[in-house]
Amino acid sequence: MSTYIRTAYRHLILRHHPDRALHGQDEQGIGEARELNEAWEVLGDEETRDEYDQARRQYLAASRASSNAYAISLSLDLFEPHYASLSSTSPSSSSPEDEEPIYYTHPCRCSSHFLVTREQLEEGVEVVGCEGCSERCRVEYEVVEE
Repeated sequence: MSTYIRTAYRHLILRHHPDRALHGQDEQGIGEARELNEAWEVLGDEETRDEYDQARRQYLAASRASSNAYAISLSLDLFEPHYASLSSTSPSSSSPEDEEPIYYTHPCRCSSHFLVTREQLEEGVEVVGCEGCSERCRVEYEVVEE
């Protein structure tokens, strides 16, 4: 156990212990002292600390695996269809009768937009990111097979 951890624990337990707290034995002081003692028990025992570290690593791995988390869910019907390519100089959102849209956009709160291409939709992509920020959006749609 490192001296730093022991010193930090002693400092915090003296500050938050219900008998020495400024407010006497209030519920907050009792709860904080209880949490500090539980942490000390985990850090003080090498086997328990190893178990905690392993559980923490598993939790972090699982949270990274769910990185497709999204903040909002929007129907594809709310997206604006675009029939000209992304590199085209004259963007067209008018609907030629025999063409399918090449891509769809929807405004984001950051003034940029979410973009999903027809290829992404055909591949089954559901979560797309904003072009200007880290916001993610789930696009709700049904693939119609011909």
